[in-house]
Amino acid sequence: MALHEVMPEELRDTKMIRDPTIPIERMDTRGTEVFKAMYGNTGDHVQGILDSIYPDLGWFCNVIAYGFIYGDETYLSQMEKSLTMVASLVASDTPRQINWHLANARRGGATLEEVRAIREISILVSEKAGVKWKSGVPEIEVEVN
Repeated sequence: MALHEVMPEELRDTKMIRDPTIPIERMDTRGTEVFKAMYGNTGDHVQGILDSIYPDLGWFCNVIAYGFIYGDETYLSQMEKSLTMVASLVASDTPRQINWHLANARRGGATLEEVRAIREISILVSEKAGVKWKSGVPEIEVEVN
């Protein structure tokens, strides 16, 4: 509500962005495609982790997050979404997920320099906001698979 109150009228959405009539089965298929494109060779391993933590989490990530949300490229590309996720995950001190999305950004077309810049900017902004990391922020792997 606070964001809506300060949002200029011309930037406010007036209709749904996503098509609510798309069958859930299609979102499952799209989610799987997007997940595999982002995670590359590590996709099955990461999906297995999500499924083993809590089966509904694996389903939610695949169908809702990657099918409905991340699968829509109307506004952001796969690379841009991954870089955005890196920034939010750095601020949340979630090293495993930071590592995943650093690599996902590279798979999506980001250069090593771009990923390094997003990581560094995210660290600086998070430090200014008072974030303290338990184990630091993962470095970028030069090679991704």
